Amino acid sequence: MTNALVSIESRQVFEDNEEAVKIAVEGSFYCRNGKYYILYEEKENSASCIVKVNGNVVSITRKGAYNSQFLCEEGKKFSATYRMPYGNMDMDIETECVKISLGENGGNIALKYFLTVNGERYLNNIDILVIKNKQ
Repeated sequence: MTNALVSIESRQVFEDNEEAVKIAVEGSFYCRNGKYYILYEEKENSASCIVKVNGNVVSITRKGAYNSQFLCEEGKKFSATYRMPYGNMDMDIETECVKISLGENGGNIALKYFLTVNGERYLNNIDILVIKNKQ
């Protein structure tokens, strides 16, 4: 069931290079037991994605050809594994900033974190906007 517009803008910076990706898709948005859920499909990566907000903690799970799950909590560091058809890649996520403004009709999530993979450190910014359709 799709009941929301989900817009995601991701920016990654490494040394002097910056890469930005924007997507806008139909998805689902709901609140259950005090937790917010955003579900959508990444067609380019053939992945089902779930963003779960529990208080000030945001988890992002991708399932498909590439599987990953990571947590963002301000001031915390987490380890995760990015599972790909040709092997796994370990990564560390160190969250600098989490801003959440969600309500029954949607809202936004802003994440700023450092991602370390194979000794290389990348700065990532993800902005998620979800607008629940009027029913």
